[in-house]
Amino acid sequence: MESDELLKDEGSIDSLSVIKSDLEQIISDPEMPNEQKVAIALRRVEAHVSFMESFSGPMPSPRMMQAYEKIIPGAAERIMKTYEEQHRHRINLESKAVPEQLRQGRRGQIYALILSLGLILLTGYCVFKEANLVALGTTIIAIVSLVGLFITGKYMTNQDLKRKSEDN
Repeated sequence: MESDELLKDEGSIDSLSVIKSDLEQIISDPEMPNEQKVAIALRRVEAHVSFMESFSGPMPSPRMMQAYEKIIPGAAERIMKTYEEQHRHRINLESKAVPEQLRQGRRGQIYALILSLGLILLTGYCVFKEANLVALGTTIIAIVSLVGLFITGKYMTNQDLKRKSEDN
C-alpha cells in the first residue's frame, strides 16, 4: 500500500491500478504465447512507470513544495519567506550599488578631465619653452593614458555585464 501512495505522490495518477489491470488482461488471454505476454507486460510497465518532471526557477516546483510541506509541516511557508527575504535583500543591495556605481563613473570622468587638462597645459608650457621633444612625450603619455583608461573601463563594464548575465 505504501508504494501505491508513493507513486501517486510522484505524479502517476493511479498508475499501479492501471498497470495491474493491463497485466491482468494480458495474463488472462489464453491464446497469447507466454513470451509475447512477458514482452507486452514489460513494455506496459515501462510505459507506466517512466515519469520525468522538469522545472526551472528560483524556488522548488509546486509539486516539490507540496512534498516538502507533507514531510515538514510549514516548510513551504518557510521556503517562500526565505525567497522573499532574499529578493528584498537583492533589491536593497541593487538600490545602493547602482547609485554608487554612477558616482564612481562620474568621479572617474572628472579625474580623467583633470588629468587631460593638466597634461594639455604641460604640453602647452613645453611648446612655449621650445622643449618640443618633452611636449611630444607629454602628448603621447596623455593620449595613451586616456585611451588605456577608456579601454580598461569598457572591459570592466563588459565583464560585469557578462557575470551578471551568467548569474541570471
